[in-house]
Amino acid sequence: PHQGLAKAHAFAGDAGVQLHDLQLAEREYQTALAEDPAGPLAPAIKIQLQAIATYRENLSKNPGNPTAGEQVVSSFPNSERLRSALRSLENWEDSCADCDKSGRATPQGGATPPSAHMFVGASGNWTMRAMVDEVAVMFSVTRGSTPVNNLTADDFVVRDANLPPARMLQFESGAKLPLRLGLMVDVSGSVQRRFDFEKTAASRFLADILTGPADLGFVAGFSRDVEITQDFTGDAAKLAHGVSVLKNHGATGLFDAIAYGCWKLAEYPEQGRVARVLVILTDGEDNISRTSLRQAIEDAENSGVTVYLISTRPPDAESRYGEIKAGTDADHVLQAIAERTGGEAMFPGDFVNLNKIFARLATAIRSRYLIAYKPANLVADGRFRKIVIKARGSGLRVHARKGYVAPRR
Repeated sequence: PHQGLAKAHAFAGDAGVQLHDLQLAEREYQTALAEDPAGPLAPAIKIQLQAIATYRENLSKNPGNPTAGEQVVSSFPNSERLRSALRSLENWEDSCADCDKSGRATPQGGATPPSAHMFVGASGNWTMRAMVDEVAVMFSVTRGSTPVNNLTADDFVVRDANLPPARMLQFESGAKLPLRLGLMVDVSGSVQRRFDFEKTAASRFLADILTGPADLGFVAGFSRDVEITQDFTGDAAKLAHGVSVLKNHGATGLFDAIAYGCWKLAEYPEQGRVARVLVILTDGEDNISRTSLRQAIEDAENSGVTVYLISTRPPDAESRYGEIKAGTDADHVLQAIAERTGGEAMFPGDFVNLNKIFARLATAIRSRYLIAYKPANLVADGRFRKIVIKARGSGLRVHARKGYVAPRR
């Protein structure tokens, strides 16, 4: 007996899962529960034990099926894979000089599509867009955590590659633009215990946010791959059905999902300017993506999509009944994606707060602004151009994407 070391046994159980030694994992998890049955790690341990039991049951039914083991997914909010992804963002030069080395094709318009296995247009080829030498940026402004939605064009200073725009083309409230929203839900095994509640809250959010006659949204689940359960529609009932049929299973390909969602939004044919938003429910873990974190962020920047992320991580001991603080590698991944794309990462903590978070998200999306302009000295060299938008006024903070890749002629 050595009370007080339950956490060590829980970590040992995680190691057992990572090593595919389920006997070790089960023994360590059970020891951890026996020593601290009501501790902060107990809920997660129980999920892992249930996943192991499900895996064994599936394996006994399908002994020759190598995918049966996908019911067990390691839950590692702190991992070398995620730390490596975060390190790739350090000292990220605002340049795209190495974009052509990524192995991705670059269509006209400066947009860099994700890997070919992830997304193709309806014709089976990349959509080629006519090049237009103008930039449109959706952004939000907050004072503290409160959106500020009563500003005018004169309240902002815009710099593109350190230069003021050659000409301003448009400024208006984002609420006046048609909304194109993608809701992507992590259906991997690591989020199974909270899954049903998340679906209920998500359906209510879609009904509340897609209210304009021209608003459209799609619903998808992602684990190893992305599955569209409801394509673009403005019908709230169809979207709710798309959420209801999501099924919990498999590994987690978060970065792949972001790339897919951004380019699905960008490929939709439009007659005018629209507001493109991707909302993702996930615990922030990624253990299988072929797209890197940096590539996923570049796809969001280049497609003009704002990414909002809602963490499904359960509360810790210190914040069991309120919003949790970002502390894990997975949390920092969500924050990095949001900051770079002009969105926000939200951490509800418990199920009650999830509904509040969705309500706050709807307000944030509808409280944004659009600025469109012609950049000065635009060189069609395929390099990254940094965007800086500042608001005149005390305590105002602008949330905007960091830039874009200049088109190649």
